[in-house]
Amino acid sequence: MSLKKIIQLSLIVFLAVLVSGCPKVIRNKKNPAENTPVFVFEEDRGEKLNFGIYKKNFIYWRASHDELFDRIDSEKSKREASFDYIIDHIRRMQVTFPDDKENMFEPFIARYKKFEDDAKKENLPNSKQAFIRKSLLKIRKDFVKQFSPNQKQVKEIFNE
Repeated sequence: MSLKKIIQLSLIVFLAVLVSGCPKVIRNKKNPAENTPVFVFEEDRGEKLNFGIYKKNFIYWRASHDELFDRIDSEKSKREASFDYIIDHIRRMQVTFPDDKENMFEPFIARYKKFEDDAKKENLPNSKQAFIRKSLLKIRKDFVKQFSPNQKQVKEIFNE
């Protein structure tokens, strides 16, 4: 084949592909606001001594705590959201306890509040991230030890 025929043939193939309307493959970026998990709760206020609600909020607290632990090195808004979820779930568990035992949660809320300012900073140095992670592990261990739904003292409070 001559060079002229090769060029004509490639031009015809190119025009045929162009006219046939081959779809262009473009990957659409997802909006991060659409992927943000949203927890929807039934109204828990006034539900004293409800073990089911307590257990549900304990599971949500544990998931939020693990998220915060994983997000210490990520962006500020994610850390802030995880931190707010943790405090909210502890408060919801606190509401289900009898009035005389509600204050048992306050030391843990205070321990989390110590890291609130750091969690809301834009960039955390690696040394601060390591310190917060270590502290979060200790808080989680102590909290589970005292407030796990499987603990005898918690079952006694709810008569389970």
